Amino acid sequence: MPLLLVPTAAFPSDSLAHLEAAVDQEPTSLVRRVDLTRALLDRYRYTRDAALLAKAKDHTQAILAKDSTHFEARKAQARMLLFEKNYPQALIASRSLNRKAPDDVEIYGHLVEALRALGDRTEAEKQANGMLRLRPQ
Repeated sequence: MPLLLVPTAAFPSDSLAHLEAAVDQEPTSLVRRVDLTRALLDRYRYTRDAALLAKAKDHTQAILAKDSTHFEARKAQARMLLFEKNYPQALIASRSLNRKAPDDVEIYGHLVEALRALGDRTEAEKQANGMLRLRPQ
């Protein structure tokens, strides 16, 4: 898969700084941490800066320490496993999440990516079609 290079201006540094400041102001807010984690993972997707992934892991672990079943944190964890190319674990995590929320498009994307990477193209196609069926008509 080709790497998409996006100028860092597409992701202003002040947005991450703003989210980090919000977490600093409300360190017990799981919502703020989830927002920051998602932003860090989005930035990592385009930059592949390992420091961003490490920060996202730290925030995810902090969320899961307070609520081990936090759905958005579990989704972030599955996404990190995909970024780390740990496809078998990502598939397990994504299937578990899919059972809890069968209408979450992002989870279907995780399933498709993990299955494709593991060589199960038939099941990946089935999951991709499931994702498409969720779209409004």
